[in-house]
Amino acid sequence: MDRTASTVVDHGYPLTGRPLSGADARLWSTLAHVAVIPTAFVGPLIIWALFKDRDRLVRDNALSATNFGFLLGVGYLAGSILTVILIGALMLPVIFGLAVIFGIIGAVKAGNGEVYAYPVNVRWLS
Repeated sequence: MDRTASTVVDHGYPLTGRPLSGADARLWSTLAHVAVIPTAFVGPLIIWALFKDRDRLVRDNALSATNFGFLLGVGYLAGSILTVILIGALMLPVIFGLAVIFGIIGAVKAGNGEVYAYPVNVRWLS
């Protein structure tokens, strides 16, 4: 793939703007997964919106992290509501633990240039 062209078509998605270097693509992909931990879907969504048209690796990793972040957000909301009957107090630490574990695994995979697919995920964005 010619990364110097101003527009590159990659799997039907046009990549426009200045392409990211391999190191930058791995960095932003890694940050998308790390951002899931403190921000749920907000951080990965921002990264996806900024870089989706510049690199396939960043687009795919940020999209995966954003979808997982949406799922985390639903879990946090349900856990917060269910604290009234005390089950939420058990749910929230488990959900946060999953965010940390899967976020770190995703960051390591993205740092190696791979696209990480979360084992538990729903595709809201594609």
